[in-house]
Amino acid sequence: MEIGSKSMTFRHRLIRSEEDTLAFETVFKCVLLSLETRRAAEIPDDVRETATQWMEQEA
Repeated sequence: MEIGSKSMTFRHRLIRSEEDTLAFETVFKCVLLSLETRRAAEIPDDVRETATQWMEQEA
């Protein structure tokens, strides 16, 4: 849904396959954290590129 420099926001859906109905939906905001500094860190380019591709497939 949204990719920032240090965080990503995305939607997660669970679909019941037998009825093809939505069972659950939520929105997550994830922040990349440096374990060394305990602060938000930049998302690596390869991760950002993969997430962008997933978002384009969903559109």
